[in-house]
Amino acid sequence: MERCTNDAKFITIDDRIMGINLGYDFTTEHESGIQELRDSFGIKRNKPGFEGLVNTISPKGLQLYNEDINGDVALVYLPDLKFKLPPGYDITERLRGIIKNKLYTYKKGEIASAWSERDFGVKVPKENGYALENLFRAFNAKLGIIMLGGRSTFLANSGLVIMDYSLIPKEVEEEYKAKDIAARAEQTMYRKLEQESGVYVLLKEAGKRWLALSIKHLDEKGEPLWWLNPDDQRNHQRGWYHTEDLRLWAEDKGPVMEMRK
Repeated sequence: MERCTNDAKFITIDDRIMGINLGYDFTTEHESGIQELRDSFGIKRNKPGFEGLVNTISPKGLQLYNEDINGDVALVYLPDLKFKLPPGYDITERLRGIIKNKLYTYKKGEIASAWSERDFGVKVPKENGYALENLFRAFNAKLGIIMLGGRSTFLANSGLVIMDYSLIPKEVEEEYKAKDIAARAEQTMYRKLEQESGVYVLLKEAGKRWLALSIKHLDEKGEPLWWLNPDDQRNHQRGWYHTEDLRLWAEDKGPVMEMRK
């Protein structure tokens, strides 16, 4: 679980809080997808739209906590809590540690959040605590949603979003369903372009390693733009690259190598 420093906010319609975007930071944990979380909550994505994002499992690792944190309320999911706990295991102490080390705030009234592909936590002020209580009830009623939100800017990462499916207006659900169908087609196209480019094979043969590498957008000319988070960041520059830039990287040339200068 890694702390978020950007774009953490409530998701509201008509002043009603439907959920929370936990935000993101530029870390590997926020660029590795959320498949493990989807598996833990039984989110199958077998239908387009929000309907395919609703949890079918209510894991025991999801905990609502409001003790000893100055009146604030926290919702934390820890996958290790779903297993049989060893003798002497103190859940309360574990939650306190997460809240102290990951969910601290610099200013009173801020949302504090952290997540990775396998866990998450969010803390809100007492006056907004009902929002987390509603989400806790929604997940236990198998009406919770976990998804990656849209990017706030071209250079931003996606934030982890948790929502109450029952609070989403019908018109919003229908609009998202249409967008999801289009997005799925777009992602299918990106995966096809990745394979046709031969970039993965070329880089692996050159001994290159990365934490994240995939096509995320097309530029204004319709050329694929890849997001690269390289394994060796002392010698390689993470960022947005065209296919030709990555082919040059296989030869130890081009903009990926800029940090060697």
